[in-house]
Amino acid sequence: MVFYAFSTLPAISQLHRWTQSNDGLSNLRVTCLATMTNGVVLTGTDNGVFFSSNGGVSWDPRSSGLNYTIITSIGTNLRNRILAGTERRNGRYDLHAENVVSTDSGISWQVLDIGHPGYAFITMATKDSADIYAVTRHVDYYTFPYRYLVHSSDSGITWETLRAITLGASAVFKLVTSRTLEKSFC
Repeated sequence: MVFYAFSTLPAISQLHRWTQSNDGLSNLRVTCLATMTNGVVLTGTDNGVFFSSNGGVSWDPRSSGLNYTIITSIGTNLRNRILAGTERRNGRYDLHAENVVSTDSGISWQVLDIGHPGYAFITMATKDSADIYAVTRHVDYYTFPYRYLVHSSDSGITWETLRAITLGASAVFKLVTSRTLEKSFC
């Protein structure tokens, strides 16, 4: 069930009315939301990525080509590149994670190499059309309690690690830039 309170997020002060919109998302756990500059709304779920081009009234799946469909974070930049952290969890020892990007509104997805195999984005923020900051966590976060703050200055093509962070497994992150409030809620 998604409660959707924005169209293109012109101002946070307009988030005062909530309307249930879940046509196409029945029985799915929503993990994150983001908007594109063209007004399309994205949601990450425990069963892939879904798009809405009508303000959240209905949702269409856009997960074809994803290796793992638990979406840990989703975000966009001003160039409408969609980035997502993905995981697969089948029991205690069959854990996988990767980060992906789509340049065609989720029709296809390519795996990103951020330099940390097994680590998925858990939150991200865009500074401008090319700068992306993200925090990652290992899919087995109880065994590997490290997080990495990573940065891309070229829309997610290449990545650099800015800092390694050691925290407990239940730590929650939200990156904020001047554009974050307009772009994603994860």
